[in-house]
Amino acid sequence: MKNYYITESTKSLEDYTRSYEALLPHTTITCEANTEKFKSDAHGIISDQFYIGSNTTEYLSSIEVLDTASCILSIPLTGNFNVTIDNQPSRNFSSKTGGLIAPVKRILFTSVSDVVHDLIIIMNCKRIMSRLKTQYNITLFPENFIELDLSNEKINVIKNFIQTTIETAKSFPNLTESYILKANIQELTLLLISDIVASSINVEPIKHKNADLTLVERAEMLMENECETLIRVKDIAKKLYTTTRTLQKAFKKYRSYSPIQFLKIRKLHRARKLLMEQGPGNFTIKQAAFKSGISDINRFSKDYSTLFGELPSITVKNNYLTI
Repeated sequence: MKNYYITESTKSLEDYTRSYEALLPHTTITCEANTEKFKSDAHGIISDQFYIGSNTTEYLSSIEVLDTASCILSIPLTGNFNVTIDNQPSRNFSSKTGGLIAPVKRILFTSVSDVVHDLIIIMNCKRIMSRLKTQYNITLFPENFIELDLSNEKINVIKNFIQTTIETAKSFPNLTESYILKANIQELTLLLISDIVASSINVEPIKHKNADLTLVERAEMLMENECETLIRVKDIAKKLYTTTRTLQKAFKKYRSYSPIQFLKIRKLHRARKLLMEQGPGNFTIKQAAFKSGISDINRFSKDYSTLFGELPSITVKNNYLTI
């Protein structure tokens, strides 16, 4: 691998393995193949912990990747292979379905076809997470695998982008030594991958609003809609793909109450609504509390009285409900 553009053809499984070790530093790579027939052809642009290109292999049996810190995107053009991530069921990559894999303990690529030609992007996950935090306020990678439907318009844009980048590098090799060009390719790749991740969980880019304030508003909306199923701040943070600490700091910055205090109030309001709107004999005060996600019935009565100035039993009595 020389300079920033590589054209590499090898029949050596050992050389092929070393190439992947260079692309995925501090990672253990094990490759198996029919050594008599094995062949690999690669074209792409490489720099520090970044690669965009294509790879065609013949008679490669498998690639095992252990403890990678990079995200790997693969879009097959011909042939197909199975991918097993950690202990999850294997997934098939074909001309219809690719995937984006986050850093995990173990990835096993197993060839189904004798010949596989796929487009590849490898990028350090820390860079992607930094962009997700800045642009979408996402601080945790949502899933370790995101399926890429190759009939999707956005995925086809990425596919065309990779192919155009490779063809440009082939036709104008001197351009690939330009730092500006290399930086622009990485920046565009980063934008595209970040969009894939955010789209997979239906998160829109932050627009003209502080990221922490947006996080607070998203958390409040979540608690408003799902208060009965949420118990801890950790549960809320997980659903928002952020950390408990990030969420608590955002609330401290923009609110006079904590996330857990807001959740408690929403649960009490939900319980009061149930007591006031349900018809006589539908359920008891205890059942109303449980339906609102409140398990401590003794504490419930005290908190309810503090917030609304009356005991739940008075609300029941005033609305002709039975206890």
